[in-house]
Amino acid sequence: DSHPMIALAEELMKLIGDKGSITVWNKKFEGKCHEDLADLIPEYAEVFHGYNQRFFDLMEIFSKHLYVHYDFRGGFSIKDVLPVLVPDLTYKNLNVRDGSMAMNGWKKMMFEMDTEEEKQQMEHDLLEYCELDTLAMVKILEVLENI
Repeated sequence: DSHPMIALAEELMKLIGDKGSITVWNKKFEGKCHEDLADLIPEYAEVFHGYNQRFFDLMEIFSKHLYVHYDFRGGFSIKDVLPVLVPDLTYKNLNVRDGSMAMNGWKKMMFEMDTEEEKQQMEHDLLEYCELDTLAMVKILEVLENI
């Protein structure tokens, strides 16, 4: 019965804290998400704006052509970079395989799914996707650090 974004904001505040860099892939997208959250729950706007100031955008290494590989085929999304730099990690076997599927799945879970079983499955699928996204950034960063 409560606004789900308040719980999200409070959990992020616990997990992220108020110091240090926040590694993201595509700070424009992530920043827009934070701006949207700041608009939805103004009492946390300062927190979300602060997060945006702390971003380290791993994608910029590829989008600014600081690291180029033929097999990226001109792309620089995490889905273009990961199979080349960390071929043993893949999204192919997941039920949620990209950001659009994740956003749509979250919306369905929160507002459209009727059964608890459906919601639990979607939560599992979303967490699995987010875990792989995070691990992918860690592994890509490790590859870059070893160059």
